[in-house]
Amino acid sequence: MAINTLSVGRDITLNIHSPSGEIYIPTVISFTCKPKPDVRSSIAMNGNVLFAPIPLGYAGSIVIDRTSPALQQIWTAYENAYYSGQNLLASTITETIKEADGTVTQWIATGVMFDAQDFGDWMGNDIVKQTLNFNASKYKQVV
Repeated sequence: MAINTLSVGRDITLNIHSPSGEIYIPTVISFTCKPKPDVRSSIAMNGNVLFAPIPLGYAGSIVIDRTSPALQQIWTAYENAYYSGQNLLASTITETIKEADGTVTQWIATGVMFDAQDFGDWMGNDIVKQTLNFNASKYKQVV
């Protein structure tokens, strides 16, 4: 549902797939995924500077309005698996975007490892917002 050819937050659907199945995270209110290049530089004797951004994966976050203990349950299950010596495998995130021209594009982040950063601040009548950060190895268009 683009507005005047501009994408809006409602244009995206997220699906998160872990090795044990789909992870349902209710009430996603924001999503970010950003490249995190390792930018190297070369400074020649004459002072000329050359830059070499080397792809080094992606980083992002998912912010949700808390409607259940889902985030705490996902994270504590991960933590328990870690401390019991289990192999913690990567997940994937699929983004499906309805473009302004009506077409659909789909992107997939692979090699995704999550880290819970914030279970939320509890204050008066405020809505509790929680944050789940992630790092991904690769990001590519599939449709």
